[in-house]
Amino acid sequence: MTLPVLVVDPDPELAALVQQSLEKEYACRVGLTANASEALAAARAREFRLAIVDLDMPDLHESDLVRRLRSLQPGMLVLGLSANPAALTAEPLGIHASLPKPFYLPDLMAKIRQMIGALRLSPDEAAAARRQAPAHRLGSAAEAARLVARGARDAGAY
Repeated sequence: MTLPVLVVDPDPELAALVQQSLEKEYACRVGLTANASEALAAARAREFRLAIVDLDMPDLHESDLVRRLRSLQPGMLVLGLSANPAALTAEPLGIHASLPKPFYLPDLMAKIRQMIGALRLSPDEAAAARRQAPAHRLGSAAEAARLVARGARDAGAY
């Protein structure tokens, strides 16, 4: 059994990049959802140990989504992503860690590594986590440039 992770992001390219990285570095089983209603349905259908949530989604206020996810799965850790720094600090969201957008893939992987370290892993999950790639892996420059450009565009920089 591998670590089940829920990724909630309306950007299919970014979600796929996160999925690839989680599967490759941590052998995670990743569930991808593009909006809050899909995320809630996925959380009702199966257990997740970690959720990576884009807090800038239009279909449900970020605190409502996090609150509902945590009520469905109280043991799940939540990593919040947002291009709006105020969204990460405005009110207690119930998130365990946050990362402002745009971000570099190695920064995201470092946050996830910290969160996985905070989980009580089953023996199978622990074995899968130990098979991760070396911590110094930086990802490709093209991945980082694409994420920075997308985040800047989404934040209205150009």
